[in-house]
Amino acid sequence: MPAVWPCPDFKSRLVDSREDLAGNLWLATYSNGLFRFSRTAGWTHPDVESGLTTRSLRSLFCDREGNVWAGTDGGGLLRLKPRLWKMITRREGLGIDAVHSVCQDPQGRIWFGGGTSRPYWLNDGALSVAIPSPLSDPIDGVWAVLAARGGAIWIGTYGGQAFRYQDGALTAYGAAEGMRAGSVRALLEDRRGAIWVGGVRGLDRIDRGEVTHFSRRDGLSSDRVQALAEDSQSHLYIGTADGGLNRFQDGRFTAYTSKQGLPDDVVTALYVDGGDALWIGTHGGGLSRFQAGRFFNYRVKGGLPARSVGPLLEDDDGHFWMASDLGIIRVSRQELAEFAGGRRRSVNYVAFDRSDGLATVEVSGIQPACLKARDGTLWFGTAKGAAFVEPRALRVHTLPPPVIVEDVRVDDEVVAARGSDVVTLQPNQRRVEFRFTGLSFAAPTRVRFRYRMEGFDPDWVEGGNVRSASYTRLPPGTYRFRVTACNNDGVWNEVGASLGVVVIPAFHQTWWFLLLVLAAVAGLSSALFHVRVSRLKQLARLRARIAGDLHDEIGSNLGSIILLSELTQQVEALPPDAHVSFQEINATAQRSAGAMRDIVWFLNPDFDTLADMVVRMREFARTLLAGLECEFVASDCLSAQRLPLEFRRNVFFTFKEMLHNVVKHAAATQVGIHLEVIGHRLTLRVRDDGRGFDPAAATSGHGLRSLHRRVVDLGGELVVESAPGKGTTVTLTVTLP
Repeated sequence: MPAVWPCPDFKSRLVDSREDLAGNLWLATYSNGLFRFSRTAGWTHPDVESGLTTRSLRSLFCDREGNVWAGTDGGGLLRLKPRLWKMITRREGLGIDAVHSVCQDPQGRIWFGGGTSRPYWLNDGALSVAIPSPLSDPIDGVWAVLAARGGAIWIGTYGGQAFRYQDGALTAYGAAEGMRAGSVRALLEDRRGAIWVGGVRGLDRIDRGEVTHFSRRDGLSSDRVQALAEDSQSHLYIGTADGGLNRFQDGRFTAYTSKQGLPDDVVTALYVDGGDALWIGTHGGGLSRFQAGRFFNYRVKGGLPARSVGPLLEDDDGHFWMASDLGIIRVSRQELAEFAGGRRRSVNYVAFDRSDGLATVEVSGIQPACLKARDGTLWFGTAKGAAFVEPRALRVHTLPPPVIVEDVRVDDEVVAARGSDVVTLQPNQRRVEFRFTGLSFAAPTRVRFRYRMEGFDPDWVEGGNVRSASYTRLPPGTYRFRVTACNNDGVWNEVGASLGVVVIPAFHQTWWFLLLVLAAVAGLSSALFHVRVSRLKQLARLRARIAGDLHDEIGSNLGSIILLSELTQQVEALPPDAHVSFQEINATAQRSAGAMRDIVWFLNPDFDTLADMVVRMREFARTLLAGLECEFVASDCLSAQRLPLEFRRNVFFTFKEMLHNVVKHAAATQVGIHLEVIGHRLTLRVRDDGRGFDPAAATSGHGLRSLHRRVVDLGGELVVESAPGKGTTVTLTVTLP
């Protein structure tokens, strides 16, 4: 036999009835509002809770997202949304306006501390004063309550005291007992059973009744402590209000600040998960994870956009719940880990706010400021009472929101509306804007979008809840704009909406124009190349003619002078002075002839290669060093690479200067010449076994000044190695042009 539901007295005409997705029955009456029946709570009359503006209802409708819609007589269309979060405030009997701290004792009672002179508890659904006031100063107040493992309740106060309440007895710890941390901001029991008290003037540890104080003098980066946590290795983590994070290990403090990767030096919350990863809430840098000595910060593209993150905890299903500037956020710890490891490009999250039943999103943050109760219920202390939620009672909206591109604007003018397939942009049009929406009534303000211009954007762009995207000066081409959306539970519409985009090129961006330009550039380059080749050939012919003229005319004349001066010296009737003059004429002519041969060799384009230069150097060495034992090694340098005239001239004259120094100053019997090319570097080394000298004492002698000047012109490097009686080695290193 089917179950019989007891029916309430409607006191009015029944106008409509509906069943929602959760299996609840809704009844609408004409003048007595709304009724709801659930198998767990029975009949309720949720007029105030549902926000009805009138009790005169006409119709009901339940949509696919679980919303209940009511048509009214004069009150418009209403959406009835169940409140996910419940509040405990003064209206429910709590004698506290702002709940700073919350905990649960072994008997299951929920304790609240909120600045009054005594804590309150929730015991079997009833609110009452937990214990008589432990405070003698009325200005003082209970700010933190902590349930220890042994059954004791620890109470921290605004005035800097700590109380241990157990078996109906209070034990006070104040200045007389060594408490110096100041106004309490955090309480923690470590694995050894010691109680840590963080305050505005440092950190106190109460261990077996003994109080130890820690401050900046002991290594803390700041005395303003406001968060505490401990990992499985008994490392104590301390979050401060202006000095970042500290780790207390083996009696020493180690500080981590923004210099080490922490996103913000104002730490507001700490939590250690089952894998010993430390999760850090900061005031301005969002959420961070500290693991294996490294920070990963989630205020990056695709991560959590929350700027400020406060108290956080983990539910039984692996979700983090944390206070933030966006509301109380729920996010999967696994997704956070995958995002940090690069295996996920974005993190799905849900942010709860006033529309979900929270009286405020402002969480006070005196540790412990949040609690996971034994039944899985999550509690947060807020500025307007205690908020709680049953995570497993939350129904996930599995339907992704349909996505629609509403219109497209080019230079602020609408060019395409809903239903268009392609948008065409002319060459002079600069800015295109796409306006879109995601259809979800469950939480329309929490619909998030991502979009991508295929062919332009390398990856999806996280748009948040912004419902438009714009591009400026897209290059000519064919693209496809795609946009997807997710609902308030992070369920994405993977298909989304798309729209073709064609950007017409200007005439100077067309293929035929580019082809003409390339052809013109190629033609101009070819013409310039031919002109340059022609000029080089003309220059080569000019150099050859000049070299020939010098050799034929001046060389012939110098030869005649040398011959005549030698013949004249054979005339015995000449006075002695004339013989000396003719000898000088002969010597000068021979030197001039040698210099001219060098000039002719440089000018002649037939001798422009590296191999030609080596041959010339070998001939000069054989002539100048006649009578000395000389070794010339240059087997690896005989390449056909052409060298500029100025380069050959400087290298050759540097070589001549080296050999002249050997002949003039060294008094050597053996000379070694080694020339090699490695890569683009030419190395010339001249070594003799002469008398040597001290390079540090040499100034203008030994031809060093002239050598260094030529090496500077070459852009090379000159190294002189010598010592008295041990010969000399001169090494030139230069880059081939």
